This record gives sequence, structure tokens and C-alpha cells, in this order.
Amino acid sequence: MTPTLLAACVLQLASLVVQFRLSLDFTTELNFDLAPVAGSSHKLIHIPAPHDGPVSVHIDFEVDRTRGKEFLETMREVRLIHLRNGAFSWRLHEDLNRLNTYRIEVMVPSWTEYLLERERMTTSEQKILDKAWALHVGEKPPEMRHFLCVNRELHTRHHPVTRPSAMPEAPLSVDRVDSS
Repeated sequence: MTPTLLAACVLQLASLVVQFRLSLDFTTELNFDLAPVAGSSHKLIHIPAPHDGPVSVHIDFEVDRTRGKEFLETMREVRLIHLRNGAFSWRLHEDLNRLNTYRIEVMVPSWTEYLLERERMTTSEQKILDKAWALHVGEKPPEMRHFLCVNRELHTRHHPVTRPSAMPEAPLSVDRVDSS
């Protein structure tokens, strides 16, 4: 074997050793078991159609001021969970009228995406959400409220006339009144 070939073999072997030692296997700690999905839609007056949206979900938390830093650190993880599972926007607001009260606002593109986001939740992600809910110190548990965007009704050329609907398929009935 020539010295040049020997040097090349030694370099290749050294490269393999370095790659082997620096290789990290992150997958040994990941848990992709799906968390059970609890139904919240039975509490809704109106179940949106699959394509309806965007959907905004609000959750209010009251937090012990001595645990504010822990709450914010947990919210950082909660934010990533929602964004990873399908939300296109996630915000944490502090209430200016009530001390130590925060509101999470999560936006998803449609009702279907909201349901899929919940189904994508893993057991380890659910534990982080449970930790966040455990930091709530209010008399009642945090209330989750769902809002359906109706902006498309504002952008029509016709003037919508809205009235409460008796039909379970729609949150409100819209009759078009021609302005001409």
C-alpha cells in the first residue's frame, strides 16, 4: 500500500469514527402515542360545516403571580404544540383589567383542521397541556370558547340581513337583500 492510499484510508476511517461518535439518536425519547380526544362539540349550540372557518379558540387562565414565570415557560411549549398540529396563529394575551389573567387565542383554517389538530395531539403533548391547565387557579376550570369567522358575509355586494336560525346547520340565517 502506498503512503497516499494509506493516508486516505486513515482519513476515511477517522471520518467514520467521528460521524459515529457525533451521531445522536433523538428518536429514543419521542413518544408518538396519540392522546385520547375528548369531545367538546357536544357543548356547542352549532356544529360548523367541515369547510367553515377560520375557527378561533380562546382559553382564559388565572395564574398565581408567584408561578407567572413557570406559566410563561409552559405557554412557550403549548404554542409550539398548537402550531405543529395545524394552527396558523397562536397568541397569548394578558388581561389589562384583571391581574394575572391570560387568554390563549388559537386560529385554525377550518373546523376540520380544528378537529384534526386535536386528533394529532400526542400523549406527551397532552401532558404539557395538562400542566398548563394545572397552573390555573380560578374557581372554575378554564373555559374553552370557539368562534367561527363570518368575515365573508361582510364582503358580499349584497346587504345581508341576519336573524337567529332555528336550523341546527347554521349559526345564523342570511337572507340577501338587493340594494338596487
